[in-house]
Amino acid sequence: MNNILFGCNLSIFLKQRAHFCTSSSSLGSFRAKLKQVWPKLFETTLPTSKQYTLLKLLGFYSKESQSMAAGARLYTDCIKRTDDEQLGLLKALELNRKFLPRFQATALHFWLALCRLRAVGQPLDGKTRLELPVGDQVISSNKTVFSEQRSKLCRECSLLSNGAYDRFWREMARRLYEEEGLNSRQVSKYSTELEKIFYGSLLLLDESARHAMEGDQGASLREAIDKDWRSLAVDGPRKLALEQYIRSCLKELQRVPDDAVLQGTIWLRVVMPNKMDMAIGLQNLLKERK
Repeated sequence: MNNILFGCNLSIFLKQRAHFCTSSSSLGSFRAKLKQVWPKLFETTLPTSKQYTLLKLLGFYSKESQSMAAGARLYTDCIKRTDDEQLGLLKALELNRKFLPRFQATALHFWLALCRLRAVGQPLDGKTRLELPVGDQVISSNKTVFSEQRSKLCRECSLLSNGAYDRFWREMARRLYEEEGLNSRQVSKYSTELEKIFYGSLLLLDESARHAMEGDQGASLREAIDKDWRSLAVDGPRKLALEQYIRSCLKELQRVPDDAVLQGTIWLRVVMPNKMDMAIGLQNLLKERK
């Protein structure tokens, strides 16, 4: 997701992602399987032991490995925010757990997380928190120090988002194959189409968020929801509830500290205020419409 995170050209990003997937995904899968088969190895390993040295050579304690693990946690939390029986968005909107609503709800939470990832290293003033700098945004008199720190944070966020993104598409392909009954050729075809929808929807949300920061009163976000998120905003009340949910999430995400973001535990820190409770709010909106 470097193109959405840091403004890179889409074609260049796709080439980089292809290289990333071939070089990192297989190793990441190996690490995950090893943890499942031999979990006690990681629980009992001390930093001074030979086991630790061997595991470190295999990449288990590298910054890349830690960022990839954080990406996996981030994706898992996005799924929970979508499917959870109590806190899930689909439950709150009273929608069936069909493929397209689940796909779009997960993609929405992924975009919300990306908004916060972009702001790592920026001041907690509530204004520039969700703004994406194309380059380094100098907020310190020592430009060199800030630039180096920003570059380091950008790389960590890039690894984290790539880890979550890779898990996201592997899970979507699995659902198409196992739950929707498609064959491998159909999965490949529909995955390509879904990826186009994914990019288009997220870029449209980016544009609407940018307008919101410039003083727009909500028209752009409503238009984005109406255009690309119809599987969630199936009627007027749900459209309004979804808009309120997005705005509330963006506001709450501003308060999440950078260390929690880099650990992939963004959603664990986001507590929705009672006045924005989706289930109650939607019920009231549906009653008003009747």
